[in-house]
Amino acid sequence: NNFYYPYSPGSARGHLREYCVILVAIYLICSILDAAYATIIHNAEERMASRTRRKVFHNLLRQEVEFFDGKKPEELVESIQNDVALLQKTLGDHMIHGLHCILTVLMCIFIMFMISWKITLVVLSLVPICMLVGKIQKFYARRLGKERAEAMATSMELVEETLSSLRIVRSLAAESRQLEKFKEMAADIYDLSLQTGLVDATSKSSATLMIQLAVVLSLYVSGLAVLSRQVEVGYLVTYAGVTILAISSIAQLSPLLRQITKALRASERVFHLLDRSPKFGG
Repeated sequence: NNFYYPYSPGSARGHLREYCVILVAIYLICSILDAAYATIIHNAEERMASRTRRKVFHNLLRQEVEFFDGKKPEELVESIQNDVALLQKTLGDHMIHGLHCILTVLMCIFIMFMISWKITLVVLSLVPICMLVGKIQKFYARRLGKERAEAMATSMELVEETLSSLRIVRSLAAESRQLEKFKEMAADIYDLSLQTGLVDATSKSSATLMIQLAVVLSLYVSGLAVLSRQVEVGYLVTYAGVTILAISSIAQLSPLLRQITKALRASERVFHLLDRSPKFGG
């Protein structure tokens, strides 16, 4: 038992109280710093948004009248309101939160290597395999979805052409021929839908299976490390918690990247209005 906790029961209680007091102090400091951080970020966001809206509106007032003939007022108002708000949110919360997630992942990986570099190498070696399987499945699912959408559009074009020129179709007695064409297209759409459903179903099940196999392999390697007394059980529990924290941080990066992509498109529209020079006839 001394291998797992090398203290006597009496001193263990003292260590427990000491650690709890330290944790409470750390949590209080973190809470104060978090409140100060949120206040500073909010003020900076609002200041940036206010200045940007003033500059955009000022530059719009300088433009020639012909510029507004090709622009709807609603589009300009949307750029001043929504696009600037999206930039404000992205440059404030999203960028800093993304940086926080990246630093958390790097710190977690460092701690994992400090606890056991062997287990960490096994865990990290499984990540590219899981990503490769996911990429392959997404590629086929995207291709089948595109083919199905194109087939559906072609069939709807046939329906539209047939109904719009129904007099000509009936005069040529071509109803049966058009119906046969539509049946063939509908059969192709059905086959593509079945293939798409099969790929989606196997993608979800195979992704779950890959994660479960990775967990089993990690548990096996971790068990061997504990049995050979290379890692203590307490450190292994810490390792599992750090791994979960790293996975959670990585999962938060994907929606953040989507928000940043939207913000980049919004920034193009905002900077177009900011940088545009008036063109007066001469």
